[in-house]
Amino acid sequence: MIYKYRLKFVLISLLLIILFSLCSCSVGSMLGFNGNSALKIISDGKSEYRIVCTYDADSDIIDSALSIINTARAKSGAEIELVIDSNAPYDKSDKEIIIGNTNRGLPEGLEATSPMEYIIYASDDDIYIVGGSESATIMALEYFEENIISEETIIEKDYKYSYCAPYTAWNINSTPVKNFKLNDFDGVDTTAVSQALISKTGLDTSDNNDYTNIYFELDYSLETNTVRFAEYDNSILISASSEIALTKIDDVILDGFGKYASINLDHGSYVDFTYPIVSLNEISDYSECYFECQTNKSPLEYAVGEEMIFTISLKYDGETISAPNFSYKIEFDGSKESITENVSGEKGTFVIKTSLDTPGFVKIYANVTSDLGIEYRDISPFEGGAAANIRSITQAVKEPEDFDEFWQAELDKLYETEPVMSVKNDLSEDYPGYTVLDIRIDCPGGPVSAYLSIPNNAKEGTLPILVGYTGYGVVSPQPAVRSDRIVLSVNAHSLDNGRESSYYKEVASTVLYSYGFNTYENSDRDTVYFKNMILRDLQAIRYLKTLKEWDGKQVILNGGSQGAYQALAVAGLDPDVTYVYAAYPWLCDIGNFAASRIGGWHPDYTDALTYYDAINFAKRIRCRTRIVAGLGDYVSPPSSVAALVNSMSAPVSLEFIQGMTHTYTPPYEQMYKIEK
Repeated sequence: MIYKYRLKFVLISLLLIILFSLCSCSVGSMLGFNGNSALKIISDGKSEYRIVCTYDADSDIIDSALSIINTARAKSGAEIELVIDSNAPYDKSDKEIIIGNTNRGLPEGLEATSPMEYIIYASDDDIYIVGGSESATIMALEYFEENIISEETIIEKDYKYSYCAPYTAWNINSTPVKNFKLNDFDGVDTTAVSQALISKTGLDTSDNNDYTNIYFELDYSLETNTVRFAEYDNSILISASSEIALTKIDDVILDGFGKYASINLDHGSYVDFTYPIVSLNEISDYSECYFECQTNKSPLEYAVGEEMIFTISLKYDGETISAPNFSYKIEFDGSKESITENVSGEKGTFVIKTSLDTPGFVKIYANVTSDLGIEYRDISPFEGGAAANIRSITQAVKEPEDFDEFWQAELDKLYETEPVMSVKNDLSEDYPGYTVLDIRIDCPGGPVSAYLSIPNNAKEGTLPILVGYTGYGVVSPQPAVRSDRIVLSVNAHSLDNGRESSYYKEVASTVLYSYGFNTYENSDRDTVYFKNMILRDLQAIRYLKTLKEWDGKQVILNGGSQGAYQALAVAGLDPDVTYVYAAYPWLCDIGNFAASRIGGWHPDYTDALTYYDAINFAKRIRCRTRIVAGLGDYVSPPSSVAALVNSMSAPVSLEFIQGMTHTYTPPYEQMYKIEK
């Protein structure tokens, strides 16, 4: 991408100065003015000037002088003589173009004072091309050839053109710095930055004893397409609003710094470089677009009444892109009314400022819209939010007083049936090194259906148990093997495993249609569908504990959505479980409407369902638990997940991912964590 940069703070010196002295004339008279005070450089093939090098000329300077002669000949037929003077006295005869870096002959105060400065100056008869160094002199000759030599070129006498060639000198608090050490930062290719600095500015980034540090940081207050350079504790601080922008630092240096003579960074000063935004119209595949959200602090750390600032940008391949319009909707836990707005998408980013008046979550939905207000369906919308006083979010409806008595009675009934296992299919030949079986385990209310795998070389008493549960739906689990685990992949229902898809579609549309959502069944705690599901899960654990390969210590459970619900329920009822991983757990705080919170997708509330609320199981978990959830997931609302975590007494970590829903995770993951 070609970047266009602007200087936001006046830190660049000696870039382009055009001035006239000793006479009053307009800028328009600089070239092509036929006044009496003007000097005609070349005209009509007449040789009026000779080129004089006033010192032992470098071959590159001589080549540049010859190039001027050739250009003059080609454009006007003029023949100009080249003289190498070596600073010796000489007899002046013709008008001269005097080339040098000694400032000889220039009026006082018009010297080239910087090594990269050059001056083109016209006296009454002569033209002086003076550089502060040989490289600057060559730059001046190239400028003279490209911009001044023509068939009819007039330059005012006493004219000075002063310019600093592409070169960057760094000064921190007025002290020149030549050596830098780059400090590593995740997401920044410091090798590329170092190479760019060396190639474009000549600065050394090697590790030596005489260096100034260059640091990197994320600054969410910056615009998404801006990179900032500032002084920090006598070092350089490079900031951007995202890790993606920080990866562009080497491009910024390559495309931007070479245009400036010096950058002076004093305390409180900075330079901003911005780059243009790609248009959505330039994108061929809208499905590759995604939203990125930055908040002015962790979205889990706001207080009630505190302003929340969301900066939301549309991205493509890491770049912010413009769009016709954005529309967004804000919803709130509590009593605040929802807000819907439309904003311009020209900058590719927009800002939302809001707050909460009660402990809970803000929900934000945003997407690209056309000028007619129609959403771009190929673009995954942004769905996310933030919390206020997250640790104060509690269960909305109290658990039943006889919760423990109810489940103990169910466990007593379960224990009357021994967990006898039978093999329906042996899949071991498809998994070399493992015994993989499609099994059934006797259980009241229907057998457990699962895949079991054990490494063939496992020694007695050496392997932990790992149990995986599936999400809501009528599907078969898949066999899973681990060289260091006994693995059980559990079917949520008492159904055959590994059947054709038409089998599961038929069952899903008939016997198990919308299972768990039957309000009549859910009016009685004994007929809730999830009772037998949980009992089957517990019976499966009973069987696994009989295996000789089990180490007698570790029982690990994991699952997502309904699978997470099952893992939490089993861990709450079986004290032998040692670790739980639950992703976006379902059926948490199903009475959240009582606290005026944004609802999720679950069966309609009944008193009987409180015996199956994941929160009530989680309170009884004794082992370490890890929970991952989405700030935009309103199948399992974040307030419900927070209430679950706050109810737990066991050690637990909660990781919320910004922009993640129940079925979508953004490519640029932002995770925020709390532990207790």
